Amino acid sequence: IEVDIEVTQGRITALAHRTRGCLLCEAAASAMADQVVGRTLAEALAVCEHMESLMRGGAAPPSLAPFTPVAAHPNRHDCVSLPFRALTIATRLAARDHLEP
Repeated sequence: IEVDIEVTQGRITALAHRTRGCLLCEAAASAMADQVVGRTLAEALAVCEHMESLMRGGAAPPSLAPFTPVAAHPNRHDCVSLPFRALTIATRLAARDHLEP
């Protein structure tokens, strides 16, 4: 997974991803992109945390509900979580870059 984000005034204004994985991974990456464009970096991180919680059996916001059945299949958790982990890294790097002079 490769994730590139464009951040303007603390909001993700564009996101591109290159996903080379199974269909479940590709679907999760597309859902992730739909969820975070227009959100602040903190809100994007919260979406990532919601997905991790969902994979541990937690409740999902309606936008992530289609992935609820995956929680019952631990061997597929990484397929769904990987795009969100990549976004977490990109978001943290973007936040760091915006704090540096």
